[in-house]
Parts: sequence; structure tokens; C-alpha cells
Amino acid sequence: MRRIFPAPRAAISVREAYGVDRSRITTGDSSRPSSRPTIGLCMVMSLDGSTVVEGNSRALSGDADRSILVGLRSLADVIVVGSSTVRIDDYGPPSQKDLRVGVVSRTGNVDLSTPLFTSGAGFLIIPEDAPVPANPSINCIRAGRGSVDFAAAMCQLDGTFIKVPSS
Repeated sequence: MRRIFPAPRAAISVREAYGVDRSRITTGDSSRPSSRPTIGLCMVMSLDGSTVVEGNSRALSGDADRSILVGLRSLADVIVVGSSTVRIDDYGPPSQKDLRVGVVSRTGNVDLSTPLFTSGAGFLIIPEDAPVPANPSINCIRAGRGSVDFAAAMCQLDGTFIKVPSS
């Protein structure tokens, strides 16, 4: 990777590029102050706007994309990912110790018997009016009605840096 701004450098690692000191970002107003983690997003897309080829994003990614994805993941306290991505990419427990994976779903209709959830690393991010999960020991963040209020959900997450995958 090469950095061109603010000070050009011929070679820079992902950790150097993205590993800045992060703190929670203040949100809300003086009557209801709150905060949320910094959110990192790594995304690939084809010229026609597609984010998947044959069902996943791997075919669109190159070595540099994967390096950034892995680098951001290594810096994250929590990964937030959609339920369809968890299902399609067969997400398991993260290899990084204590890394949590928040799975976003409008309905909460997610297979909670997968290794991601049985390991204790997975938790749900669902609307307030979604049904109670079949397994009551699964942690849930609830925000919004009918669909997830992403901004409100992020304020409920612990940590200072959240990684959002590409699809």
C-alpha cells in the first residue's frame, strides 16, 4: 500500500494506515449525551455496482483488499455483519481471542446452533419488536422498530473500533 496524503510514503502497512488511536465518538445532545465506536468499512464493488460474484465477494477481492480486510479486523473490538453474509460465508468463531461478532437481522431468524453462536462470540443486533431468540442465552442488542436502527445500535456496542465487512 502507498500513502499519498497527508505525507507521501512509498510503503505503509495496513496497521500504520488504519491503526490510529481511536476513542468513542460523542453523539446526541447535551440533554441526552451518548457515544459510539469508530466504524471501519472495507468494501469491494465491480464496475456495474455488484458486491458479489457467484454468491460472495471473494472473487472481487484482490490481495490488497484482503490485506486491508484482515488488518481492519485485527484492530476491531467487534465485527458487525449481516445475517445473510454470515450464512453465505459460513461465519465461524473469530480466530482473534475475545473478538465479538454482531449479526444484524430484521427478524432474528438466524441459526443460533452454528459455531459462531455456540462459541459465545456471536450476538444478535435486532429491532426492538423482533421475536425473542429461541436461545435466551444469546446476547441481543435491540434498536429500532421494524428494522434495525443502526446508529442507535452502534451506541450500545462496547469498544472503540467496529469493523463492518464488505457484504
